[in-house]
Amino acid sequence: MSGPLRSPDFSILYPFNFRDPLTRKWVRAPYKAERDMIAIRYAEWEIVGPAEIRADLIAADSGSEFRKSPPKRAL
Repeated sequence: MSGPLRSPDFSILYPFNFRDPLTRKWVRAPYKAERDMIAIRYAEWEIVGPAEIRADLIAADSGSEFRKSPPKRAL
């Protein structure tokens, strides 16, 4: 979703249920997704919990204080 309501620095993810096309039963999705992505993938769906706001990986700082530094070469 783009526009003034969506900043490119974060994603708004929702837990949701969808109707299985074969069994016609409601199934809880094993992941959270953005509302527009849910609508694209599933014909019947419902949001079942509060939204979760996550920082996008692209916008996140790629540095890590736990990253190992390269080994030092012996002289």
